[in-house]
Amino acid sequence: MRKHVTFPSGEITLEGCWHLPEGPARYPAVVVCHPHPLHGGSMSANVVFAISEALATRGISALRFNFRGVRNSGGTFSDGVGEKDDVRAALTAALAAPGVDGSRIGLVGYSFGGRIAVAVAAGDPRTKLVALVAPALFRAERELLRKYPGPVYLIIGDADQLIPPEMVLEHFQDKAGPRYGEVIPGPDHFWVGFEEALAQKVAGFFESGFRTKVPQEGE
Repeated sequence: MRKHVTFPSGEITLEGCWHLPEGPARYPAVVVCHPHPLHGGSMSANVVFAISEALATRGISALRFNFRGVRNSGGTFSDGVGEKDDVRAALTAALAAPGVDGSRIGLVGYSFGGRIAVAVAAGDPRTKLVALVAPALFRAERELLRKYPGPVYLIIGDADQLIPPEMVLEHFQDKAGPRYGEVIPGPDHFWVGFEEALAQKVAGFFESGFRTKVPQEGE
């Protein structure tokens, strides 16, 4: 089931869409972050939609949303600054949603969305699992990724023309928490024709991770 919603991010209002699983409540929730707003990115992107659908079929609710300035979301593009506030607002909305298990919250970001997801997760203990699809990571985000203590899954296509797979994967070595990196033969940055395979891999990471107790800070 899909349900369109709005929620506040500071003084503006963002639009989003829940993909809800069937069955009893108390399910995990994952916030899904879309690609770059200035290059056509929105919550309707093929990768974002496919991942949200796959999560719901595995009993995990997914909240995809439009960053500020995109379609019916208020505000204007903020070059990654205000967008971090938007992700935090989406996490707050997820935690407040009926039926969500607040101890099992995740983040997934695609391209620009991956950059924002890393920056937020590193400083927000509400986020227990992170998945990154072809993430556009600058030096600052790579350092934050190095320090993030929770499990992280990174997936990228070997034909990605924007993000060199080897450059991203090298930052998965010697990090604070469990890291799982995967290069898939065939896809470029846009994953056309590979959406379902990608979505099932990402959803499988969250399904497995939420079944396993994620260590809390200090444990």
